[in-house]
Amino acid sequence: MGNSQSQKQSKNCQAAIWNNMTPSYLANSRGTPYLAYIISGIPQRYNSTLMQLRDALPGFFNFNRKQPVSHNDSRILRTGDVKVSSLLLTYIDLWNDIGARSAIELRDNDWIFLFEDDVAIIPRSIIKSFYKTIYEKWKYRSPNPNLAST
Repeated sequence: MGNSQSQKQSKNCQAAIWNNMTPSYLANSRGTPYLAYIISGIPQRYNSTLMQLRDALPGFFNFNRKQPVSHNDSRILRTGDVKVSSLLLTYIDLWNDIGARSAIELRDNDWIFLFEDDVAIIPRSIIKSFYKTIYEKWKYRSPNPNLAST
């Protein structure tokens, strides 16, 4: 790939650094919520994941539930780990579904997020407390306030 082509492709990329921003700022700064899928076959786990993500980033995602591929699916070979095969096929089905959608359907969704139903989000207050303890113990002068970056 030539240098000019890679420069053209990178013009549309944007890095996001979440540093001392409230979740409401993140949601409002972009506008339309990002399209997100939660892969889950168990309602309680789906609801737990949904609540954690909504609490951490309210208004940031438009959630959809995706049932995992059945362990009895004919595409799964019985020689390997059935759970891993099911999850892999679920991701493939999602990618195919997303790829088949038109630009009009996807609108402003230049990013689509896929979550499994086992996320664990650590509250910001715990992270701050954790880093404060470490920095005090190691006698650092100015702790880095970045909690997440992409």
